[in-house]
Amino acid sequence: MEKKSISVLILDDEPLVCQTVETMLNAIGCLAQSTCNPTQFIDLACAESFDLLIVDLMMPLLSGEEVAALLAAESVNTPLIIMSGSDSNLLKTAALSAREKGLQVIGTLRKPFFVNQLQTVLQRLTSSLNSAVHQPAAHIYTRDDVLKGIRDHEFFCVYQPKVGLPTHEPEGVEVLLRWQHPILGAIPPSEFIIFAEREGLIDDLTQFAIAESLTWFSEIIQRVALNNLSIAINISALVFSKDWLLDFLMATCQQNAVPPQRIILEITESAVLDEQADVLKRALDLRLRGFRFSLDDFGTGYSSLKQLVRLPLSELKIDKSFVLSYEDSDESKQIMRATVELAQSLGLKTVAEGVEREETATYVRQIGCDTLQGYLFAKPLEGSRAEAWLMKQAAATSQRRSSLARAIVGPCEKRSVNFSYITHFIQYFLRFDVAFISLVEGDHVFVRSAVGVEETIIPLNQSLVQYVMKNNRTTTFDNFTALSGMKVNLSPLLSHGLNFYAGFPLYNSNGLFIGSLCALHRSARRLSLKTIEVLEKLAHLVEFEIHHFIETSKHEHMLARLDEERYKRLLTIVRDTDLSATLIRLTPKDSALFPVAPLNEALRQSVQAWDYVCSLDNVSGLVLLIHPTGESPVEFVVQRLETRLADMHDNISIEIAWTEQQTQQPHSLQSLFGRLADINTIA
Repeated sequence: MEKKSISVLILDDEPLVCQTVETMLNAIGCLAQSTCNPTQFIDLACAESFDLLIVDLMMPLLSGEEVAALLAAESVNTPLIIMSGSDSNLLKTAALSAREKGLQVIGTLRKPFFVNQLQTVLQRLTSSLNSAVHQPAAHIYTRDDVLKGIRDHEFFCVYQPKVGLPTHEPEGVEVLLRWQHPILGAIPPSEFIIFAEREGLIDDLTQFAIAESLTWFSEIIQRVALNNLSIAINISALVFSKDWLLDFLMATCQQNAVPPQRIILEITESAVLDEQADVLKRALDLRLRGFRFSLDDFGTGYSSLKQLVRLPLSELKIDKSFVLSYEDSDESKQIMRATVELAQSLGLKTVAEGVEREETATYVRQIGCDTLQGYLFAKPLEGSRAEAWLMKQAAATSQRRSSLARAIVGPCEKRSVNFSYITHFIQYFLRFDVAFISLVEGDHVFVRSAVGVEETIIPLNQSLVQYVMKNNRTTTFDNFTALSGMKVNLSPLLSHGLNFYAGFPLYNSNGLFIGSLCALHRSARRLSLKTIEVLEKLAHLVEFEIHHFIETSKHEHMLARLDEERYKRLLTIVRDTDLSATLIRLTPKDSALFPVAPLNEALRQSVQAWDYVCSLDNVSGLVLLIHPTGESPVEFVVQRLETRLADMHDNISIEIAWTEQQTQQPHSLQSLFGRLADINTIA
């Protein structure tokens, strides 16, 4: 069948402009005609079936705003482009005003414009016309049709995945309701939701969506290995005011064994405008049960920013109109950036909805958005297809995690990352019986740098790291004997009679969960806030080691800079634990004759396991000694080093480079590392 040409009617008060735009349109295959008379334009638009109208904004007889009002009054719904030589802000305001009148504005053009700009806007019209071909003709349906549709499962749920940044690992799904009428075909949600609200059927639809989606989700969280996957359910403003909502949600969660913490209730700004006391009480009751709240379509409503503080929100969802217009609108970019900054200042996550292009995803990642949703990743999928998509993503995530674990614990003996100085620090200075690093590979966990137990490989489902992985946050068990129904006794580590566990999550540089820093004790205990902060900093130091183990495997010249960063991090931790530190420097007098291997062996035998030793370019060495404040083992260590290095003493200089007991520091860390880098020609 021959493709139909797009017919266009143009209104501008300048004949030359009309002729120019006509020529452009005809050149790209459209059928165009124009007029300078607003009255004639209105008559033609009402009488004939044009595919597109183009209207100038600034005209002497009737402005484009007034023409738009007349078109709306005549119920003309032909797609519209507004053009003007005025500034872009005025154009966008005029487009918004026309949309609020009910007109279908598909774009704006600032004069003078070129053919390619006109074609870009026309592409939106083509997409709209193509989708309209597949839409059923409008039909009238009744209350009984809706109730029958619920009963006969003509209504069904689809699920659109949401992915987290920066890993693009799935974080959850949003539930969307669809209606496939046996006679009328697919009826869009924009129609049947409004109808249900008007006819008092929105409670029935909401209960159906909650029951249907949570039944599906209960199976998903058992079969799909993704961290803390969530499900978001849209709640109408009319439903949010109902007393039955909390009880129904709790009963459905219990029936399907779905924790409320995994459920996000998406509400619009209109849901919180009226009856503030009742709304806040209901929101608080739901939040106290564990349900989370997302403010949907943020930026399009009329509530005050004060609501963001009053409501127990977890996230803001940036309206897709801003996301979709990102490339054409500087204002949309600024609104998105401001929304993210506002959310961050309030401790809320942000979700960008409607992400369809890689360029958009890049921008929202740059401005700090947490979660993305849109066709770039997945369209709304029916249950089985959504499960298959999630399974595929989970397998890819597991593969990335396993590859990293194998790289760290792999067979290469020449280079292996060693966390033992960190785990020994935890055992000795923080007084834990056991400390180690857990790294997840597939369905097993590697235990690395263990202190207090032998290193081993543990099945993931028998390891305590699974709880850190599921919660995606620091997890502690103060007293195992007080817990019921938890099979922690399956872990081989617990055969040592351990009764306390604290796991601090570890992530790679892209935000992928890879394991945990673990501290265990034989007796029950509680961690002070100070101890938790120190352990968190040690976990970040482990992440630093892992990231730069990969990097320095490729770039050996980075070692000096990395060791400087290690020293800075260690000194911060040392001060947080009220300890002292001393830096000893060993420098060869003649590097050509310097025996490196004996020096390294002597260093290892002369210092404690929690002290940090590094060599720069296999020549100069540094030792960071950590000791309780008031004790001074420095001279003893120096003397021991001199004794052990007696055979090479004439060829090596041993000196105290810096100690916290000194009132003045002869060398800052930066200058010290800089000098060593110069000596060893490290780039």
